[in-house]
Amino acid sequence: MPSAVTHYGDPISGCLPDELKNTVGGAAFCSAPCKNRHLGWCPPDVPAGVMATPSCMVRDPIGAGYHCALACSADAECAAGSACNTVYGTPGFCAYAASPSPPSYGPCGPSDDRTSCAVLQKLFNATDQKLHWRMDGLTSLCAWQGVSCKNVGDTRPTDLVLSDLNLTGTVPAQLGDLKSLIRLNLSTNRLSGTIPPSIGLVSALTTLQLDNNVFAGSLPTELGRLSRLQHFDASHGVIVGTIPTQVGQLSSLVQLNLDFNSLSGTIPSLAHLSHLTTILLSCNHLASPLPGSLEPILHSVVACDLSYNDFSSDPLPEWVLDVGMCKADRAGSCSRSLTLESSVERANTNLSYYESPV
Repeated sequence: MPSAVTHYGDPISGCLPDELKNTVGGAAFCSAPCKNRHLGWCPPDVPAGVMATPSCMVRDPIGAGYHCALACSADAECAAGSACNTVYGTPGFCAYAASPSPPSYGPCGPSDDRTSCAVLQKLFNATDQKLHWRMDGLTSLCAWQGVSCKNVGDTRPTDLVLSDLNLTGTVPAQLGDLKSLIRLNLSTNRLSGTIPPSIGLVSALTTLQLDNNVFAGSLPTELGRLSRLQHFDASHGVIVGTIPTQVGQLSSLVQLNLDFNSLSGTIPSLAHLSHLTTILLSCNHLASPLPGSLEPILHSVVACDLSYNDFSSDPLPEWVLDVGMCKADRAGSCSRSLTLESSVERANTNLSYYESPV
């Protein structure tokens, strides 16, 4: 049943039984037949606030007669939500949009997760719009370069692999809203700024690769919240400050690479990192003493490098020197040039990499 209470209402709400829905040039209006065109009689009841005049001015689309419309000269004379359509000249007639405006999906596809869409749009803008993403409002974000959604029926990204794309700019704090993200790889770009603390909110992360960028500032303590993190690489940057004690809480960690930065202070306790097989902390400004919790770890790792730090203030413990797998007794400084090789991959090739002490 129509919900209209007067003639000349919005066709989307329904026209009265004696009216037709007329559509002209993308505009629609409810129109009753003229009782007598020569006398100009049209139903006099109009929607609230209307100052336009009922008039026999529309030729019947299916016959030879005429239908009524509201004759107007300005939008202000028409009902709320309608406008004065002058497609046939002046006077015009009051009409509504032929159909409601389609919903706006922004840059993503119609079924994409709205939060993920907004975050990736922020990332696109923050990295100087260098990503080749088809942001046309139709293509799903799961089909964009470097974006994968591996959960069936779920358009929230699980993998974001944007390495070696010459990206510049910063990483937006909103990245922490990608709750389903398992793998984040931004390595080998020219990203700057700080590592956002909100990264600690991405609790599903197992791999975090930020190496070979120009990230500055300190490592956020919020990293300690990533209880599932297995691979963490922030090497070859300009990160300063200490290694947060919270890193020692990453009980799932297998690979830790922070070499070629400007980290200082001492290495925190790593007693809870029982799965650690790779620890690369060379070419920083780390100082003695080394934590005793490091000893049992060094006996089980397959790749270890603590060299080119500031351990000279105290002699290294014998247990460090006795572990042949770990390089720890070299001092001095390292070349600060960035390499183009992922340090995690490097660790998986038995440390076959070039070291360039100055």
